[in-house]
Amino acid sequence: MSLALKQNKKGNLGVWLQTGVVIVGGLMLWAVSAITLQAFRDSQTSGGYAYNISQGGLTFLSNASSQLGTAGTILGVSLLLVIIGGIGVLGYMGYQKARS
Repeated sequence: MSLALKQNKKGNLGVWLQTGVVIVGGLMLWAVSAITLQAFRDSQTSGGYAYNISQGGLTFLSNASSQLGTAGTILGVSLLLVIIGGIGVLGYMGYQKARS
């Protein structure tokens, strides 16, 4: 195996690791934002501008995060379709190779 190919495989692992770290960091930032907004809103008087703005931010975070389950389901089904399609393509390639 050539050195360039080995480095490419190592680089792919690094890209996946970096992507995972970014996703986890983003989710942690999302949670910290929600906690901070909740604490800020609780310290404001009801009906004030700061209260209404922080309530709007909390509503946004809640509505957006409630869609993550749907997005995960769509991503999972898409991944299964790609795997099944890949198996079909590999099987067809093997069939064509055996036929010739």
